[in-house]
Amino acid sequence: MFRPAGTLCGQNCPAFQLTSWSADSGSCAARSTIGVIDTGVDPTHPAFAASRVETLTVRSEDRAPSGRDHGTGVVSVLVGDTRGEYSGVAPGARVVAVDAFHASKAGDIADTFDLVAALDLLVERRIKVINLSFSGPDNPVLRDAVAKATASGTVLVAAAGTSEGGTRSGYPARYSGVIAVGGIDSRLRSASGSQRGDHLAFSAPGVGISVANANKGYSTVRGSSFAAPFVSAAYAMALETTRDGEQATRLIASSAKDLGAPGRDSVFGWGLIQFSALPPC
Repeated sequence: MFRPAGTLCGQNCPAFQLTSWSADSGSCAARSTIGVIDTGVDPTHPAFAASRVETLTVRSEDRAPSGRDHGTGVVSVLVGDTRGEYSGVAPGARVVAVDAFHASKAGDIADTFDLVAALDLLVERRIKVINLSFSGPDNPVLRDAVAKATASGTVLVAAAGTSEGGTRSGYPARYSGVIAVGGIDSRLRSASGSQRGDHLAFSAPGVGISVANANKGYSTVRGSSFAAPFVSAAYAMALETTRDGEQATRLIASSAKDLGAPGRDSVFGWGLIQFSALPPC
């Protein structure tokens, strides 16, 4: 879904405006470390010139390397920082990005073993917010690893995924305790094809998002994969002033812009996150 991008919008992107983001709110994550499990990331991209990005790999040696567009894009939504033409929503934060994917004829995929190894690695580092911008079928081994991570106090933020596959897909976002994120467009409508359900926690911009890609350029993308980092950043910010993930959830939910049916619903969750409503750091 990558296509040539238009003019980069720096800190004035429409997606930022939807979430009432500002440079001041973005600075609240400066002391935070956010984990990311995804494909590879190109840390040499100009979007990361002023960023703190550590890259790790847990892929088995016999597997072909994953592509780096998706992971680079996700991380750029979080911490892209050129001090000018491009910015992520938490540019001062540190990211530890773990490549748990490998190339296949069907595209980049991940073995359960590698996903669990990546999750264990980040939990062992005591990283409190982990972004999971991928979606697939239920798996009991991954389910147990997710339960262990959330029981430790780690906040797992996951892309809701697409409606293709119905309730048989959409994991790990569907697991208990995971913060599931759906995408919306500029008109505050649920993005076409975005997964819905009672498990949805929040909505964030998921259409027309400018991201970095591995060819040193930028692309305009869509999907809940790129909505999830907005919410991961919100948790990193909220945890600067709250005691734990449950308190952070209550804070973010109480300040979200309610969309659709009053209260939490199966289309938008608690609503669209609003950075300006979070307590100053």
